[in-house]
Amino acid sequence: MISLVMPDANPILRSFVVKMYQTSSTPEDVQGFFAENTKIDVTSEAKQIRVPTLILHVRGDQLTPIELAKHAAEIISGSRLVIIEGRDHIPIPGDGEADQIARAIRPFLAG
Repeated sequence: MISLVMPDANPILRSFVVKMYQTSSTPEDVQGFFAENTKIDVTSEAKQIRVPTLILHVRGDQLTPIELAKHAAEIISGSRLVIIEGRDHIPIPGDGEADQIARAIRPFLAG
């Protein structure tokens, strides 16, 4: 699982995140979360959003398909989709993804 969440993380960071996951949840909780998460559909609610919306997605994210971000951008009127270059679902400090995210968020908030 950690290889999907943070494929570019070094072994120390991966170990830390795995320990954090193990401490904060049980395997059954995680399994239940993912099983229930697939049942959630907020399409009708998303179509009602009428505020500026920034959608960020990492191009190589193996956990969440980019098609979901594209779909969200299609159904949220006036939203802006920014594709971040990288592979990590959770940005890793110093790998460039966090900087790209900051560069996308700053002008959005300023506007």
